[in-house]
Amino acid sequence: MKVTESLGCRRLWRGVFATAMAVGSIGLPATSAADHVYVLRDGSTVVLRKSDDELGVTFRSPHHMKLFREKSASKGRSVIDITHDEQARMKLLRSANGARLDVAQIRADDSIATAGAVYRFAGSDVPVIATGRIVLRIHDGLTKGEIERFWQDLGVVEVETISGLPGVYIVRSTNLDADDAEVAELLSNDDRADWANPDFRRVIELRQVGPQDTFFPNQWHLNNTGQSGGAPNADINALEAWEFATGAGVVFGMLDDSCDVTHEDLAENYIGIGQDLEFGLTNPEPKDDTDAHGTAVMGLAVAAGNSFGVRGVSYQSKFTASRMSFGNLRLFDLQVLDSTIAGAYPFAMNQGVDVHINSWGFPGGPPDPPVIVEAIDRVFREGRDPDGPGGVPALGMVVVFASGNDDREVLLGFDLSQLRQVIGIGATTHTDERAFFSNFGQRVNILAPGFGLFGGNIVTTDTEDNPQRASNGYNDGGSHVLPGTNLVFGDDIDPEGKYHGFFGGTSAACPIAAGVAGLVLSANPNLTATNVRILMEHSTDQVNPAGASYDSITSRSRKYGYGRINALIAVQAAAATRDNGNRTWPDTPSNTLVDGTILSWDIGINTNEYLVLETTEDFDLIPPDGACFDDAQLGCFGAGLAGLPGGARVLFVGCENGCVVGTRQSVEFVRPQLGAKLFAIYGRDTTTGRYSFGTTAEAQAVQPPNVTISASLTSGRSPLAVRFNGNATSELLIDGNGTEWDFDFDNLLRDDVAVNSREQFAEFVYIVSAGITQTFRAVLTMRDVDGIAGSSEVRITVEGAPLPDDRPISQNEVEVIVGLPGAPGSNISFGRSPLTVELHVESKTVGSVQSVDWDLGDGTTMKGLVITHTYTHEDSIDRRFIISATVRTVSDTGSIESNTASTFLTVSPGQAVVDTGEPNLDGTTPLGPGGVATPCGLVGMIPLLVLVGALRLMRKRKP
Repeated sequence: MKVTESLGCRRLWRGVFATAMAVGSIGLPATSAADHVYVLRDGSTVVLRKSDDELGVTFRSPHHMKLFREKSASKGRSVIDITHDEQARMKLLRSANGARLDVAQIRADDSIATAGAVYRFAGSDVPVIATGRIVLRIHDGLTKGEIERFWQDLGVVEVETISGLPGVYIVRSTNLDADDAEVAELLSNDDRADWANPDFRRVIELRQVGPQDTFFPNQWHLNNTGQSGGAPNADINALEAWEFATGAGVVFGMLDDSCDVTHEDLAENYIGIGQDLEFGLTNPEPKDDTDAHGTAVMGLAVAAGNSFGVRGVSYQSKFTASRMSFGNLRLFDLQVLDSTIAGAYPFAMNQGVDVHINSWGFPGGPPDPPVIVEAIDRVFREGRDPDGPGGVPALGMVVVFASGNDDREVLLGFDLSQLRQVIGIGATTHTDERAFFSNFGQRVNILAPGFGLFGGNIVTTDTEDNPQRASNGYNDGGSHVLPGTNLVFGDDIDPEGKYHGFFGGTSAACPIAAGVAGLVLSANPNLTATNVRILMEHSTDQVNPAGASYDSITSRSRKYGYGRINALIAVQAAAATRDNGNRTWPDTPSNTLVDGTILSWDIGINTNEYLVLETTEDFDLIPPDGACFDDAQLGCFGAGLAGLPGGARVLFVGCENGCVVGTRQSVEFVRPQLGAKLFAIYGRDTTTGRYSFGTTAEAQAVQPPNVTISASLTSGRSPLAVRFNGNATSELLIDGNGTEWDFDFDNLLRDDVAVNSREQFAEFVYIVSAGITQTFRAVLTMRDVDGIAGSSEVRITVEGAPLPDDRPISQNEVEVIVGLPGAPGSNISFGRSPLTVELHVESKTVGSVQSVDWDLGDGTTMKGLVITHTYTHEDSIDRRFIISATVRTVSDTGSIESNTASTFLTVSPGQAVVDTGEPNLDGTTPLGPGGVATPCGLVGMIPLLVLVGALRLMRKRKP
């Protein structure tokens, strides 16, 4: 069942796209076209745009098309070819002035068979045509009554189901004027549906290279001796592989434009039943004048081994075929829809197909149609089930797709060759280089021969000349032609027209690679579809290493994948698996992710242990099977361990929670302080000692926390109370205990003032002497959970009280002295709690002291010339106390002067003491809870000799 979050995510995506289009952020042109949401199988969405001034029309005949063109020209409308085939009956009808076309009016025209709205996917110019049909998948578990209520609630009627795809339905709106995309959107947003989309008619391209060179009558892809300028041994080693396997016992399927199943080189391998998707027949033979492609494709895979014609890679295999009318550069006929295509796969599964060939794809990179993906996914999971449902798990059908011929990167989700359930194939030349046209992508991992220059194209079967057929194929009586046209490209290889010498492209590479898959299953029919893929990836030749630049850890090249397939190595490896429980190599770790200090990946098949290496330097390592790099690896006992590359070390060995396929494995690491840390992950099968290809990941050094600080005031007059607030953002979590405030003079880098060290806020009071201005720094330091610190500071400018007008006072006239009791001359600035100190002032001014008022910085105030005080605190960090003394003296003339000085005293953590209330110094008496004391026996004025001055902070007062 689909969980609620899926629908929420889908609606969120719709909102994102709607917003993006509103502001023009995804590059779509601003037109009057309507935008819709196209829902993919995973719940994500893409933008689908409807054209207002176009319709997709199908004409009843070429004569009707001619008449309609003439009428349309006079009405300001034009009929436009969708493909290069002028004879194709499907066209675009476009209004010349951008006016909206009336679909009902167009459908009423006698020349028109069908008419439907035109849509395009965002970023693509290739049109798709609405049919009035919606294909959708409903939740598993809905009852028949619930399904009927679903149809009633949404105003649709069921048209049909797709055989072999349970849960997938085709419906039609009861409102004949309804917009297909709007109906599909409504259905897809209902919790009872997984996805819903218009059942489009589409353009399909055949993935072959057109005629370019002269023919060459040898099948160099099977055994290359250097013919036509090719490189000797630039082949798949078929002759050597046939000594071990010939394809016996394997059944092939194919979806293509047709197959001449009565061909002299194919008939003996045909199982006797095929499928025509266009007409609902069981005969896949050519029915259109352009039908030729499928016969050439199937011949490369299964043409029989005999004394004539050509030989397929898996020449003793049987085959069936599914036909659909897309021809050579021709659009689908009326019934060739997304849902029609999907029906080919359940059919193949019901016929016992082991390997399915697909030398076609959609042009322009549209998103993969969910109904087709659903069909492929089902045969991948449920195909090749020898015991039927309820028995042992199915082995899965091997589905092979051509990657295309545009020399571009095909992306996951936008080309069927990139599905995880298929094997994507690129093409090499007869000189063992990547064909210049061959597409590449993350899952185009295997290359096979597909092209040769100067007569080195691929030789294969061709539709036999037959007056009863619409098509004579590529070779028409010895002339190389483009089917369905009068274009002649010279002589072909066979005067009788049964074989063709100019085939090529990934359309050729695909059946050749599929043929090797057939040989593999012939050698061991018990391998799963995934094991076949892994085995073929590990059985390649890394051709053209200088040009390909294969990675020294993943063993993969961006454009060459794992290399060109080698049938001999593949068959020998498959035969060896018969003795080890059908285990090939472990699958490459996938979906590798670095999140903070956690490295994780998906567990693949045949894996019960992982080896993870880390380094700060590049290294090369493709572990040889059987080697051990750490004595913690299973089956390794510390003797004869293989050496690690320089700079690499083992981060992790093992597999937690039983190494369940499809679950996540993770390991923690320490983030680098500088630069980057590289990881290489290898799966290992301890039963066979085999290693997977490696996968890599990288962790960048953690950036220090970005610390910000604000102050309630940045300037003012002493005493200035300032409140500070701080914050930090970081890649990692901020450590709540890693916060520290420092309050320093700008010109004194002191670290002895730290308050509220575990808070992101602090308060501080600044005091400076009268007549001067000083700048201080408040520094906030915060650390992340890895201990990496970031800091920020703010500067505070403090102005002392104004000087009196009658007498300027220079600095250093009063100084506070902090000494140890009983230690004359001592002057300290720090100590450990409990710290008892003796305080007095020194001044250059000679006069009679009237009083000394003390602010001891810990909430205590006292009076006295000389006092003692004990500082205690139980904090875990140092505390800095500001000690201030205000001294009033009377001069000989009777004027009163007031001087204020301050100092700092840092007290480290220690054991607290208890204030007993006893006098701290002879001649003083405690005066209660406030700690204020007055000199005992002093009533009048006492003369004070000033020795050293400090800063005057308060203005003089006159009596």
